[in-house]
Amino acid sequence: MLAIPKQAKEAAREAQLVFHRNGNEYFLAEIWTPGQNVGREVLEGRLETEVAKKGIPRQVASLTAH
Repeated sequence: MLAIPKQAKEAAREAQLVFHRNGNEYFLAEIWTPGQNVGREVLEGRLETEVAKKGIPRQVASLTAH
């Protein structure tokens, strides 16, 4: 898994994982740590690219930890 820094306008208040959802498949897309305004963007992998080519609309889902 490759990830690159991603800048936010303000620091994250809670830990958060952001996923791309294509049909029934979920792919980790972003990782945010509380108190930080720089998270990590996970680069799209081969399987996610293949699923996206099927024309299934991508949705975004997130999981937040309190």
